[in-house]
Amino acid sequence: MEPGELFADRYRIVRFVARGGMGEVYEARDETLETTVALKRVGFAGLPDDEASVARARVLREARLAARLRGVPQVVATYDVVESGDDVWLVLEYVPSRTLGDALDDRLDTVEVARIGAAVATALAAAHANDVLHRDVKPGNVLLADDGTVKLTDFGISRGTGEATKLTATDVVSGTPAYMAREVARGEDPTPAADVYSLGATLYRALEGAPPHGTDGNALRLMYRVATEPPRPPEHADTLGPLLLRLLADDPSTRPDAATAAELLDAHARRPSEPTVRTGPDPAPSSGPGTPTLTGEAPAPSRRRWWLLAGAAAAVLLVAAGVLVAIRLAAPDPLTMPASIAARTLDVPADQADPCALLDPDALGAFGTVTLGPAYNPSGCTATLRGEDGGSGTVTATFYSPRTTLPPDTTTGVVGAATLARTPESAASNGCPRVLTIADGTQVRVEASSSGLAGGTCGLADAGTAVVSRTLDAEGIVADPARPQRFVFADADACALLPSEELGRAVPDVAPTRGGAGFARWSCSFGRGGEIDLYFTTDDATPAQYGRPLPPAGGRSAWASSTDSGCRVWVWLGPPRDGRPGQLTSASVAGGPSEVRCDQARTLAEGMANRLPPA
Repeated sequence: MEPGELFADRYRIVRFVARGGMGEVYEARDETLETTVALKRVGFAGLPDDEASVARARVLREARLAARLRGVPQVVATYDVVESGDDVWLVLEYVPSRTLGDALDDRLDTVEVARIGAAVATALAAAHANDVLHRDVKPGNVLLADDGTVKLTDFGISRGTGEATKLTATDVVSGTPAYMAREVARGEDPTPAADVYSLGATLYRALEGAPPHGTDGNALRLMYRVATEPPRPPEHADTLGPLLLRLLADDPSTRPDAATAAELLDAHARRPSEPTVRTGPDPAPSSGPGTPTLTGEAPAPSRRRWWLLAGAAAAVLLVAAGVLVAIRLAAPDPLTMPASIAARTLDVPADQADPCALLDPDALGAFGTVTLGPAYNPSGCTATLRGEDGGSGTVTATFYSPRTTLPPDTTTGVVGAATLARTPESAASNGCPRVLTIADGTQVRVEASSSGLAGGTCGLADAGTAVVSRTLDAEGIVADPARPQRFVFADADACALLPSEELGRAVPDVAPTRGGAGFARWSCSFGRGGEIDLYFTTDDATPAQYGRPLPPAGGRSAWASSTDSGCRVWVWLGPPRDGRPGQLTSASVAGGPSEVRCDQARTLAEGMANRLPPA
């Protein structure tokens, strides 16, 4: 149609706006109501009769479903539908805008993306409340109006939740594969949770430069990847990353509903702006899970800017103060490390080093409510997470001396003021340990557990590592002068607590050669092969979980856990009280029959306990 032409005796064409796969959109003037509208023409010429019939029914259904949402500010309003010859025309609210897809060449910070996401989630919540599924949420269907408002459009393949009729010509899955929920790609019927996943994929694209499973010219191959492979962890999302993982959860029942997502995104949008800057080229389309290899260097960020460390085998990417940093996991070259590494050391007394200061509850709060408490190792701290949907997990940060050993397949690299060692995804059963080492060799080991939390154990370990690394880089290790008062063994030296003669009598077949001292000297190994380990532990749990009960050791409860080649014994010093955790001595002896080693370990653990004041 040409400008000035009158359509349906009412709508005066002003200009052509855009052309899509099946028609065009025009700006027009409603001469009856004297207002501007958009005319969307959908043509069916060239389609076989059966497909044209399905397509026409789909467009008319779009109009009916969209009419249910009239008055929702975040949805493009549908005013009328006109059938003219072989075409169907929709009369829509005119929104001077561009799509989110068109805006992705610009820099969008996490706060702006959260604001956009909150509006789309609000639109979806209204749709779901009216029993309408959108089924094709993607950047091209999100309008960013010139006045700053955000609107969801194109309910062309939407479906009422009570509708049983399939309106696809071949009964194939409808939607855009790159933004399709995983269960839908597997052939399951869409639910409101599928729209939430697509919202998460859309926001992921806005921040990451590519959808969660990349792009592929072969739609079936991409759908297979969506159905069978987890999404790549977000790498540029900063504090929005954990929420993206929740929206992209594989289990639809663990995703927040649209209304909850709107609240969470709106809360994030109200934070101070944190621009995401991508240094280097945008991520290239991917044929499978992978990590863009970007590079950059971050200036010192402020205390409350947190980043999300993405789990990937090839590289780790962090966002700090709006600058993306990529850490290639290769052997670090000391000559090329940032100067801050050389200056970062343990500059507080080891027994005052506060591991809980490394774990910021606000930064981990996107996974659920956070409670900080003691770890099994007294130089550690555990953040216990409780998700809103029943999931739970832990992140533990523990200080270690430089003698910590790592699995042989560990990869290393540089992050902020520390070097990073990561174990592979196969280490999930062991907490997916990550070890950060600062310049003087002091290490922080980060481990996690997850039951139903987005991202799984390794994703949670990576998120915790990001929080810890940010603190190490910005503040170093923080001292808590009151911390030693919580431990009866605070001033004890595990390497010197038992005389070598006593060690020799207890374990006569192992030379009492001192090995290495642990952090704060709260543990120590002896023997040429480290056959003997003495250490102090803390725990608020019932000690009986450690193993089988033994006869009391010096009036104290004791437990043993044996293996084919050794035994470990714990002796209970005292329960939690007055702000102190429960405390124990422990000894392990390896390299012999468990019955013999358990007696020897008990003698050592009891000897340690007898030299300490009561807890």
